[in-house]
Amino acid sequence: MKTSQLITILVALAGISLARLHADPPGGASGWQLSLNDDFNSFDTSKWSRDGVPWWNSSGQLFYYAERFKAWTQPQNVTVSNGLLRIDTKRESKNGYSYTAGHVSTAGKFVQLYGYFECRAKFPTTKGCDPAFWLTANRAAWPPEVDIVELPGKADGRSIQFNVHWREADGTRKDAWKYYTLPSGRFGDAFRTYGLLWEPGLLVWYIDGVERYRVTQGVPTEPLVINLSAEVNGGPGDGFYDDPAQGSYPLQQQIDWVRVWKRSGLANGTYQIISRSSAKVADVSGVSQSDGARIHSWTYGGSANQKWKFERQTDGAYRITATHSGKALEAPSGASGGVQLEQRTWNGGDHQRWNLASLPGGFWRITNKRTGLVMDLRGSGSTNGTPIQQYWWNGSNAQQWKIAAP
Repeated sequence: MKTSQLITILVALAGISLARLHADPPGGASGWQLSLNDDFNSFDTSKWSRDGVPWWNSSGQLFYYAERFKAWTQPQNVTVSNGLLRIDTKRESKNGYSYTAGHVSTAGKFVQLYGYFECRAKFPTTKGCDPAFWLTANRAAWPPEVDIVELPGKADGRSIQFNVHWREADGTRKDAWKYYTLPSGRFGDAFRTYGLLWEPGLLVWYIDGVERYRVTQGVPTEPLVINLSAEVNGGPGDGFYDDPAQGSYPLQQQIDWVRVWKRSGLANGTYQIISRSSAKVADVSGVSQSDGARIHSWTYGGSANQKWKFERQTDGAYRITATHSGKALEAPSGASGGVQLEQRTWNGGDHQRWNLASLPGGFWRITNKRTGLVMDLRGSGSTNGTPIQQYWWNGSNAQQWKIAAP
């Protein structure tokens, strides 16, 4: 039995909550499902590789390399014992390098676009060492990179850094980052949870369940690989790593568990709503800002009245908001089948809440919570301006919708 499991039992018997030992995504587990879960009772090769740093050749084939900054990365520096994944960094000579290190990744085994990523770990550091829990592309490309937590040696274990690296459309490389410093002590003194909420257009970092940083720029839009590592780099006067020659080695990172969740429904974000029947999108008539403006179908042109913000509510239903007006998609109060949908100021009523159900082929059924009727393209019309109404479910293409990034 691993240490954390024993602690959980003892604390439960004492009647004390230990919610952060096995944490849920922000807001609780409702609406989420685990997509990866490892308590490290063994080294699971179906989830992880310890063969080195992953990369891809020109043919797109995955391989691993050992030469990483000032350390030789080798599998024997990664072990599992007593329910902990251990990554050792040592001052020892290997193939012309003065240090050895370990690297664990899910490359070729697990990738995910959006979700909540978290580990519980003890991350000590020293001069020249840079432990990290991070996400990278599943291809030969850098950036994107998201550092859920990074502990630069220069900070002496008192501060950690959150980072996102990306490229603009013109190729310019950009970064957003923040340091977080403990009020007292060092991060390597105790196990802590390090989490990242990744949604369309949003990254939020957490330590022990408390939000510490968020950004809305540079958010990756492709599935990423999980990495756990402890690199060696720097030299005299280095402002990030410091000088490894002055560091205290060997050093061991201990990871208790890694968990990844994905939304069991649609991830919050901004989308087009595309009819399976006509391939036209849900559009607010006349780009109106007014309450009561009608919803119809129209050829997609990229305007804001054709883009909809989906936000999952605590009851599991979605608020669907027109981005140009900030008003909610509504089935008019008391309306029955055949009545055209409208936009109105959000009041939180069930007639403004919509349940989503996935259908084969990547389509969705969109059902009003109050009436139980579904979003429907009247008469399966293919012309611009065809009303979008609520109607009784019949399974036709006029009632199936693709929800896609604009």
